[in-house]
Amino acid sequence: MKHTAWLMILALLSVVLCSCSDNGGQPQSSSRPYEVTLVGQAQPSLAEAMSQNVEGLPQPEPMFDVSRRKSLDEWSKLSRAVVICQRGRQFEVKQDVWARPQIVVYTDGSNPQKVVRMLNAFEMGQEVKKLRRSHNTKAGDAIRKMFGLEMLIPKELSSSMVRPGFIWLSNNTPQGMKNIVVLRGNVNEALAKNIKGETDEMHMRLVAPEHKRGLWEIVGDAMGGPYVQRQVGDVTVIAFVYAPESKKRNLMRQLEAALYTIKQQHNGK
Repeated sequence: MKHTAWLMILALLSVVLCSCSDNGGQPQSSSRPYEVTLVGQAQPSLAEAMSQNVEGLPQPEPMFDVSRRKSLDEWSKLSRAVVICQRGRQFEVKQDVWARPQIVVYTDGSNPQKVVRMLNAFEMGQEVKKLRRSHNTKAGDAIRKMFGLEMLIPKELSSSMVRPGFIWLSNNTPQGMKNIVVLRGNVNEALAKNIKGETDEMHMRLVAPEHKRGLWEIVGDAMGGPYVQRQVGDVTVIAFVYAPESKKRNLMRQLEAALYTIKQQHNGK
């Protein structure tokens, strides 16, 4: 993704984060991240846009898990994400209307991609808020010292390997293993040198390192999974997951949120 696209997403995130209200009396929303309740007689294109497959995953997974309701009811009001489709309705986004955290999108259904962008920004914003509340300070300090980047690392990524120009952070679990790598230099050369399989001939590589999203693999082994990366100056930050026979969408989105917290230090400050 081009630098301007990152800026556009960051701008959306700032809008969503800044618009969150602090309504202490609101009940907790009932659904999980990336679950959406679609209320009303929506055009097929709206449901299709929300259910399109996530880019860069090894198996098909929808962007959102969509449930349909003919009209707004008490159950719908407790949903984490609500899209209300009404004929002639002007596009509008509200936060924490009946529960929290919650996004409510009003639309006439004519702008499905705009709806998707706001839902994604909301969920990514929630992940960033979690990182702000709780993160791995020690890992963040190591990244700042070696690469001059400010970045919030998920607290559960407590295992680390640090080498010159290379940091690998992981939660080091056999199922749902989440990882972040920060490096300088050629991506696949650095990965091959620092992340090995059972033998030296087995090593990690990105199948298409020029792509922002895609698949990684261990050369000479059956291990692999999805990744997302961001380039900041001469530094590459890669988030990747190993979760065989498990869904990976939410795991990847949790890691991707960390990439949106990256800030480059200037003049050593």
